[in-house]
Amino acid sequence: MNETESNYSQPKLELYGLYRALRRWRLYLVGVKTLHVEVDAKYIEGMLNEPDLQPNATINRWIQGILLFDFKLIHVPAAQHKGPDALSRRPLGEGEVVEEDDGDEWLDNLALYVGTRPSEIESWFRALEQFEDETAAVYLVPSTNQDKELWKIFQFLKDLEVPEFSTPRARFKFLRRCQNYFVKDGMMFRRYTQRMPAKVVFDVGERERILTEAHDQFGHRGVKATFETIRLRFFWPFYYGDVRRHVSICRECQIRSVKKVEVPLIISTPVDLFYKVYMDVMFMPTARSYNCIVVCRDDLSGVTEARALRGAVGI
Repeated sequence: MNETESNYSQPKLELYGLYRALRRWRLYLVGVKTLHVEVDAKYIEGMLNEPDLQPNATINRWIQGILLFDFKLIHVPAAQHKGPDALSRRPLGEGEVVEEDDGDEWLDNLALYVGTRPSEIESWFRALEQFEDETAAVYLVPSTNQDKELWKIFQFLKDLEVPEFSTPRARFKFLRRCQNYFVKDGMMFRRYTQRMPAKVVFDVGERERILTEAHDQFGHRGVKATFETIRLRFFWPFYYGDVRRHVSICRECQIRSVKKVEVPLIISTPVDLFYKVYMDVMFMPTARSYNCIVVCRDDLSGVTEARALRGAVGI
């Protein structure tokens, strides 16, 4: 480990050791179904099961890499885990150097798969073919019902041919919904009363390009700022969720994140009477040579006693 890594806290150091070990031997571990990993830090399992509770994005990146492997985590008490602990504390031998970690860029070469129903597989692969970048990316799968509805509206506004509907009510609702859109120069726009129209984006590749430009090329701003940039210009179904997903997986934002876990104030409840008491001295107007009051209150029962004092020096 380098100097920075040696200053990690104990939980972070234990997790980093697991991540680096799996990363180092990944060529031999990928595909292994009976892999057992023995650790003496029991809290690693909780960190892996609740990644959203970790204090920074760097740890979440490590957890992302760890969860790529199929293994069973086994807790071994520290008294029975002295061998591996001794190896981890072994000083470097003569001529031995520490191998620098090659970073976590390899995680960026993995595509995130979005599950879909069999009926959507063909359209999903057509969307993938629209990307020319050789590197893996996060692909957005169209939301079928809403996209189909928008496409029907687009066809109607172009050809003025009303689609067939099962009931007159469905036909009326469709025509009323069409009033919120218009077509100009082969593109469909959504009307708004208080601002300029927004272009409706059908192409999944163009949606990904818009997300990338609005976030990556505008200073890696947060979800709200990125969403407002897109909202004023474009529209497609559930685009707020796409913005939130894109910002949450942005590698640059994760590396530079300084957000810490905010632990709320916790008031502990005492287990017995007079286990915890509060005491204070208050100055009062002088009366009969008394000018102070000492107050004692039991935290569990709330029972309070007070005595008058002639000074804040004792009874």
